[in-house]
Amino acid sequence: TEQFVEKVMPVTETFTKFYCSSPKPASFEVRADGTEKAKCTSAGGAPPVTPTTVTSFTISAGELFDVEVIQGTEGGGVTWALAP
Repeated sequence: TEQFVEKVMPVTETFTKFYCSSPKPASFEVRADGTEKAKCTSAGGAPPVTPTTVTSFTISAGELFDVEVIQGTEGGGVTWALAP
């Protein structure tokens, strides 16, 4: 079950990379104000971090954003990061 957690973007920032990592296969989706901005898929295991180059997108200061993580039947810890 997805936990509903949104963060407020403190400054306007443009991103071109989305990194994701999961010990089991998982997909990740960045959303800003409910709109999909980027996706990343982790095959699980090695390599531990999957970089995804995305079409650049901007999240404006004050905008709400979140990352949805979809895992199969086996859960586990996940990590994600955005980079300019």
